[in-house]
Amino acid sequence: MAKSAQPNGSDTGMRTYTWISAVLVIILTILLVLSANELYVAPQKAGDLARHSERLARCYQISLHIEQLIASVDNYILYNDPRYLDEFHYYGLEALREEMDLYNTVDASVRRKVADLIDETRKYLSFVERMAAGEELGRVEHTYLAAGLRDKAHVLTGDLKERVDRAAASVIERENKKRFFLLLLTFLSVGFLFMGLYGFGLPLLRENAHLKYLTTNLRAAVVVTDDKGVVKSVNAVAEKLLGISADTVVGKPLNAVLGHAPHLREVLQPLFQVILNRQEVTNYQTIYMHAGRKQGLTVDYYPLMVLDKLTGAAMVAFPETTYKDKRLLFDSMEADRKKLSIEIHDWIGRYMSTMIYTLDYTLRQYGDQLPEAVRENLVRLRQQCQLGATDMRSIMNEIHPYLLDRVGLITAVESYVSHFEKTSGIKVYLYYSDRTLKLSRRAGIVIYRIIQEVLTNVTKHSNATEVDIHFAVQDGVLRVEILDNGKPGTELAEGTGLWGMKERARLLGGDLVYGLTDGGFAVTLTVPLGREEVAGEPDQDYAGGRPPGRA
Repeated sequence: MAKSAQPNGSDTGMRTYTWISAVLVIILTILLVLSANELYVAPQKAGDLARHSERLARCYQISLHIEQLIASVDNYILYNDPRYLDEFHYYGLEALREEMDLYNTVDASVRRKVADLIDETRKYLSFVERMAAGEELGRVEHTYLAAGLRDKAHVLTGDLKERVDRAAASVIERENKKRFFLLLLTFLSVGFLFMGLYGFGLPLLRENAHLKYLTTNLRAAVVVTDDKGVVKSVNAVAEKLLGISADTVVGKPLNAVLGHAPHLREVLQPLFQVILNRQEVTNYQTIYMHAGRKQGLTVDYYPLMVLDKLTGAAMVAFPETTYKDKRLLFDSMEADRKKLSIEIHDWIGRYMSTMIYTLDYTLRQYGDQLPEAVRENLVRLRQQCQLGATDMRSIMNEIHPYLLDRVGLITAVESYVSHFEKTSGIKVYLYYSDRTLKLSRRAGIVIYRIIQEVLTNVTKHSNATEVDIHFAVQDGVLRVEILDNGKPGTELAEGTGLWGMKERARLLGGDLVYGLTDGGFAVTLTVPLGREEVAGEPDQDYAGGRPPGRA
């Protein structure tokens, strides 16, 4: 039965992001429209309204002067007073002047009506001038001309008023649209804010709350930094497991924390890589030493991203429960090897020694009495037994380096190197300043095994003729560098041998790196030393150079 696909968090987040992007585009479009309207349309509309209003005001002034002109003529006809005739001349000139000014400012569509008003005004003025000169003109004709003049002024005023009304309506419509767009913009902004809070703000708050809860209650050690590498939080498990205090590290950059707690360098250093590369690092295994104890850890490092932007990094560390098991397994294996080596020595070695002693005694006491062929066979048998005893000691040394327990690492390596040179033909040079390294039994065996494996790899995979082994102790760290002068292949692949050496190094809380150099192939082992493993007095015989006869 088919199951319907359920939307996951990523799809929901993508849909929310799409909606927010669409709303943001609409808001930006509205802002662009409003900006264009305010920059171009609004000034034009306001200018049109101002011009039409100014022309209408002039037209009203002209209409007023025409009314005053007609009134002065009526008074002159009624009273025959020359004073009213002077008023007639004044208002007549004012009306003509203002009509001419209006004619020069109006559009072509209005100019015809202004010209008709000017003609009508001149006709009326000419009639009154003739009447004042003594011509007999009828009162009815005056009334007709006055009505015609008023009608022309009324038509012009109505036309300009209509234009003012249209311009005002256009401005009002624009303002209404502006209010509508502002209201829509406000609504969309509130919606955008709501969607942002719902789509990102609330999830971030929830995730932050969950992160704080997990950081506080997780049984693993958690350290969180920001994108600058400043420590933001450390949970109680991290304080106990890593031996640090939240009060001393929170708010400080990682460099300062490492300066305060150098034993955490291997644990916190990958956070820099995570912040720089924005890629997680998981299942990172390391061992650190603090207060005389070693602790194995499995650590995961994660970049913290918001909208594809780095906001910080988190480290989650678990105590390496398998580390103790690996050490127990290693110790058990070495114990079995030692037991086997002792049994070979006690049983087979005893019989081999008895055989060699018996053959020596027989050849010494009865050699002259034996036939030549028998004596030669006994000599060859004795040589074979001696070679067998020598090989047996080599096998015993391979199974368990018994010299480690007696004389220490350097002397045991020198013994192994001497045998290695004879069997491989490769010269090996040791460099050290202290042949009495105070190492734990496990550390000595692990380092010895790694040197064995490296020299074995030299014989298998390199055409080297010389190998240099350097021992150096600095700042509580033992560094063993093995460099040959061979030319291995350009492509290096980590096989079981190199992997096994790295695993052995991790048993001691150390690390092993390898690679090509200008002189050949180099393997470098670094092992932190405890207080009880600090080097003793330097050995002046072999300090800083090759042993005598090795130059």
